[in-house]
Amino acid sequence: MPIDFPNSPTVNDEFTSGSTTWRWDGSVWKVVRDFAPTGATGAVGPTGAVGQTGSTGAQGVNWRGAWDLVAYEVDDVVIYSGNSYICVTAISAGESTSHTPGVSARWELFTAKGNTGNTGAVGVTGPTGAVGNTGVTGSTGATGETGAMSTVAGSAPTGAETGDLWYDSESGNIYVYYDGFWVEAASANDGPTGNTGPTGAQGNTGNTGVTGPTGDDGEMSTAAGTAPTGAETGDMWFDSESGNIYVYYDGYWIEAASANDGPTGNTGPTGPTGPTGDEGQMAVAATTAPTGAATGDMWYDSESGNVYVYYDGYWVEAASANDGPTGNTGPTGAVGSTGATGNTGLTGNTGAVGATGAIGVTGATGATGSTGATGPTGTSTLTRYRFTAAGGETGVSGADDNAVTLAYTAGKEQLYLNGVLLVRGQDYTASNGTSVTGLTALTASDVVEVLVFDNFAVADALVDTLVDAKGDLLVGTAADTVGRLAVGSDYGFLQAINAETTGLDWNDGEWTSWNPTVTASSGTATTVSAQGWYQRVGKTCHVVFNVTTTTIGSASGDIRVTAPFTAKTGHGSFFGMAREQELSNKITQSFILSGGTYFILAGTTLDGADAWYSGFRWYTSLTYEVA
Repeated sequence: MPIDFPNSPTVNDEFTSGSTTWRWDGSVWKVVRDFAPTGATGAVGPTGAVGQTGSTGAQGVNWRGAWDLVAYEVDDVVIYSGNSYICVTAISAGESTSHTPGVSARWELFTAKGNTGNTGAVGVTGPTGAVGNTGVTGSTGATGETGAMSTVAGSAPTGAETGDLWYDSESGNIYVYYDGFWVEAASANDGPTGNTGPTGAQGNTGNTGVTGPTGDDGEMSTAAGTAPTGAETGDMWFDSESGNIYVYYDGYWIEAASANDGPTGNTGPTGPTGPTGDEGQMAVAATTAPTGAATGDMWYDSESGNVYVYYDGYWVEAASANDGPTGNTGPTGAVGSTGATGNTGLTGNTGAVGATGAIGVTGATGATGSTGATGPTGTSTLTRYRFTAAGGETGVSGADDNAVTLAYTAGKEQLYLNGVLLVRGQDYTASNGTSVTGLTALTASDVVEVLVFDNFAVADALVDTLVDAKGDLLVGTAADTVGRLAVGSDYGFLQAINAETTGLDWNDGEWTSWNPTVTASSGTATTVSAQGWYQRVGKTCHVVFNVTTTTIGSASGDIRVTAPFTAKTGHGSFFGMAREQELSNKITQSFILSGGTYFILAGTTLDGADAWYSGFRWYTSLTYEVA
């Protein structure tokens, strides 16, 4: 039967259902936990014996990095499929496609990929790597139903309903409102998970039950950083801040699964974006398994407090409210004997620097290999300096073992001691460009290598001297040519105008005056004049003008006023209204015909009078599209 918390509890009252006990703290029901103590740390195993001194190194080689379709010379070494290969017969760039390392006889195996060694102690965390490129955004899924209430607060919310979730920001615990109380569903203080007990024998499959009636619409499921509001029983909330899952039950948000249960495994590779999913899955709180479920639906068993996911035709338990306390940590096993030293594999990516171990016996220095042929000069270079210690030095400078004087740019160098990368500013100081100091006193025959990266110039870069003021734009003025377009005046806007050198021009938004010519559709006026102003925005032209008919002479019919631009053909006429404001306040139509070059004031006013009258002054405005 459903969990039924007692009414009107007092502080420290306890309530048990199944194997779970809750205690009332005055605001919420919290789970009572009994944590087992953590076992003692096992003893550290003995240090392995020092390996034998290595044999004299082979003749020097020319490291070329990862194999590519380029030319290679004898003694060039590349990495391919985890192994390294040395070129024994020169290969031109055109031959590379026919001579793959490991297949072609022109390559011989140099070093095989070594077996993975035991995991070393965790070193100091390295700096955060650069953010990767943003993956392709998947298709937007269908909008889910309105979510239930969820709240983040330092004290229990009021006005809650069954199924609401509350994340206690003071303790880190999660509660579900159920049976009139806030019930603890998960705690931030849960201990480590105990060992999994053996799996019991599978029982016989029961008979298929009678199909129940169709349930109500699926409950809401929500992903958010704070608890949703307005929740109903069975609603589910995924807390995107903590990674926990909560079910709204009996008026509370109850934690059903925690992101803190057990250690997190390694993150798998990101899969491709899948197709848009169906509408949001069903989430139900009930004492029996819902029917008619689809893959991905979730069910909170209000009888046991467990959460199940419908998968492969079955309800599969995803989280249990009855997980037992964590068992004691077992004793640490004895340290195994040191295995034989395997062949040296290729140097992997440099990990974070761990604690410095004891220095083993230094092997004899191998003979210096012959200098390889000088490769072509790239846009940047890497210079390697090698210094062999006599003993006691705390820095290097001057000429190295090859009589090359050390020189570098601070911050663009790397220092290796006996092949181990040191940390700038911690293990050494490199600031003046000619010497490195701050090393721990070297031992005789220690090898210090300094790798120096040179600057390189980027061709055809745009430089900031091309602009003179804020708002200036860099625009194309011709093929492969860039010029400056000075910023326009306040409130102006940019227009494409082919006649301009840059193909663009700033429109300051001010109106332009023009002097129209006035004629009559019949006869000739003795004295007539006009004034006009326009503002053009792209193909749209706004006009305002007035016409004064001082002496009309023989003029009659329509009044025609030349336009600043020809109207576009095919859109019909553009209309306005004109008012006589000197003598009569009469009104007539104003318009421009499709493809017209002049505006027309209708010769007959709306009350039937002639528009031509000595002493009249007509005012009008309209908007039309320019051809």
